[in-house]
Amino acid sequence: MLELAVKTLRGRASGFAGAFVALLGAAMLVTAFGILLQSGAEGGVAPQRYAGVPVVVGGPKSFDVRENGKTKSKTLKEPAPLTRETVRKIAGTDGVGSVVPDVSFPSVLGDTTATGHPWSSARLGPFDLVNGREPQRPGEVVLDAGLAKEPGAVVRIQTTKAATDYHVVGVAKLSGVDGELRTPVVFFADAEAESLAGRGDRVDAVGVFPRPGVDPDELADRLTAQLGSAAEVTAGDDRSRIENPDVASASSSLQEIAGSLGGTVMLIAILVVASTLALSVHQRRRELAVLRAIAATPRQIWKMLAAEALVLSVVASAIGCLPGILAAQLLRGALVLIGVVPSDFSFSVGILPMLVAVLAGVATAQIATFAVAWKASSVRPVEALSDAAVEQPGISGGRRTLGVLLVLLGLAASLLPVFFSGVFAVAGAGSGGLIMIVAVLLLAPPIAAFATRLLAKPITRRFKEYGYLAAANTRANARRLAAGIGLNRQLP
Repeated sequence: MLELAVKTLRGRASGFAGAFVALLGAAMLVTAFGILLQSGAEGGVAPQRYAGVPVVVGGPKSFDVRENGKTKSKTLKEPAPLTRETVRKIAGTDGVGSVVPDVSFPSVLGDTTATGHPWSSARLGPFDLVNGREPQRPGEVVLDAGLAKEPGAVVRIQTTKAATDYHVVGVAKLSGVDGELRTPVVFFADAEAESLAGRGDRVDAVGVFPRPGVDPDELADRLTAQLGSAAEVTAGDDRSRIENPDVASASSSLQEIAGSLGGTVMLIAILVVASTLALSVHQRRRELAVLRAIAATPRQIWKMLAAEALVLSVVASAIGCLPGILAAQLLRGALVLIGVVPSDFSFSVGILPMLVAVLAGVATAQIATFAVAWKASSVRPVEALSDAAVEQPGISGGRRTLGVLLVLLGLAASLLPVFFSGVFAVAGAGSGGLIMIVAVLLLAPPIAAFATRLLAKPITRRFKEYGYLAAANTRANARRLAAGIGLNRQLP
């Protein structure tokens, strides 16, 4: 059957060109949005300040509120600080060797924006002194090597308080990292850093060192179970989400974009693939009718069409993965340009998005083929040739009823923001548009016939006998026209 399918595809290449392009485009889009989703899940920026600590615990990014007897989660613009009680719970968890609390606050040196931290958190890098000593008193700082200052220099630093002169007592370098840090770091004496941060008895993050022999991932799971929603526990590259709030925001935005827009685009791609396959099958009505007349069974017809769709979808989807990678990079550039993701946010190009794209293309083609081949493979042999010769007008009552119901449902969903507020009403309105697209596709044949009747007179007046023939032919083949703009005539 595969050999027959390959020969059919070669012999009718022009007829399958539309389906091939649609499947290739669908694979490209699935790959691109899959890369966005995977990149959002994996972080995009490697940790630096927290590169030396296996597990990092940050504050919660949302909180629960009660509204009208229901509990709802509200997202915070930035993570909430951790209480000292939470720090004690972390330190008391089985497998924890030591903990290092950290606070962060802005520190501006001239034109350079840095972040201030207590010297005790230098262990999390780890940052090693390459010159000088650690800060011990208020007014003393240690700068990272990228700020190019030497011990003994005096620098003016704007923190959460008025700009003040500080004495540089040391220079530190992040171990194992060449070049400048993503964000320059200024280390203060611990007591002064806590005062400048203004957190009171709270901290921004906690670095957790496991006991010897304890697996960091297992320890992270224990801490997650211990702390619940009171904190966010990260390990591996996810530590960057705690270190860099802009990376956490970008990761969340990428996942939302890929989940919402990607799903919408995928639905449209499925409809386009179904329509193009419908048109290719419709153009072969006589060929399929002859096969039925010479005793081909419905199962054989269906298997032949399914094999053709399999070969076509595998080849088109595999080729479409390559431009999908380029499309993902173009999307990355656009998102960087509008400020959704930072410029150093790297996209993760793995095999999984491409594998999903190929599987989605194959599944879409098979589902579409099953729909369009339903009638072509089930007609009785004695009716096959007559059915191929004359196109049957109208659509089934069930399809018409379903289309009308979906139109009403889509209109109702689109009006939700008028009567209700909140994100669910907005999401419902977006879904309403998609529902009406499906409804219009179900009702495509009568819509195409009605539109043709409206345009028949103007076309006839403009193009005379040629316009009359064109309008008459289009009215007689409304289903074929519908196959080009929506779901095909083969749907029951």
